[in-house]
Amino acid sequence: MTWARAAHESPYGRIGVRWSRTDGRFDLSVSVPPGTTATAVLPDGAVHALEPGEHHLRA
Repeated sequence: MTWARAAHESPYGRIGVRWSRTDGRFDLSVSVPPGTTATAVLPDGAVHALEPGEHHLRA
């Protein structure tokens, strides 16, 4: 598997995630709705605390 995406309509708004792996690079996009937070853990072990909004991470 080289990519995946999912979305969920929560009571706070849409939660979305998409990841892909290309040439050893991992790219992650996350949509965090208002009034919530999220934690992203990348394959290299890096942990990111995410506030509401759109986020793009790379490992």
